[in-house]
Amino acid sequence: MVLVCLGLLSWGAVVWAALAGFSEPRFATVAASGVVSIVSLWIFWRKQPVGHLRWDGEQWHWSASAAPLQAVSIQFDFQSSLWVVLRTHDRQRIGLWLDEDPEDPCNWRALRRALVGSQGLAVSPLASEDRWAA
Repeated sequence: MVLVCLGLLSWGAVVWAALAGFSEPRFATVAASGVVSIVSLWIFWRKQPVGHLRWDGEQWHWSASAAPLQAVSIQFDFQSSLWVVLRTHDRQRIGLWLDEDPEDPCNWRALRRALVGSQGLAVSPLASEDRWAA
């Protein structure tokens, strides 16, 4: 969804430049940057890894990796989409864009709960004892 919004924003800039009466060189620059950004987003989306992320209650497993993952961290949380980074045991980092399946919202909610729960309380600002000291 975020990639679609970014693509629409790029296209909107091109349309705005056309309606604003930009000179031909300026319009060509805006149009070229819009096309480059849309093509870049499409290439990025096509190269995204595909697989299954699974939580067994103790460790995360990625279908493309034989060993359990070393860590999974949420980078951005948009409720119906997540950007997560997986770290394998050989220190490889894999960025994943996860989207809710509209046909199976129960599994999405369970996955989000497992991801958020596995992040640990140590990263939460509310976990600090000093925060509540009077």
